[in-house]
Amino acid sequence: MPYYEREDTQPTLILVGNEDRIILGLHHSELLKEKIPNSILYVIEKTGYGFNVEEAEKVNKIIMDFIQDK
Repeated sequence: MPYYEREDTQPTLILVGNEDRIILGLHHSELLKEKIPNSILYVIEKTGYGFNVEEAEKVNKIIMDFIQDK
């Protein structure tokens, strides 16, 4: 059984830049969100593949909030 179809998945944070065209892109990230139970998808607007550099403060806050909530 693929990992993304497991029912006992731990909380999962999915981050993507809405202009990412290199790896997954928004469409594939939305598919992951549908397949991974207990997942949260954050779309970082006006960023691409390097969203973690382009919006470092915003991304760090999202990650820290996610960790503190779990």
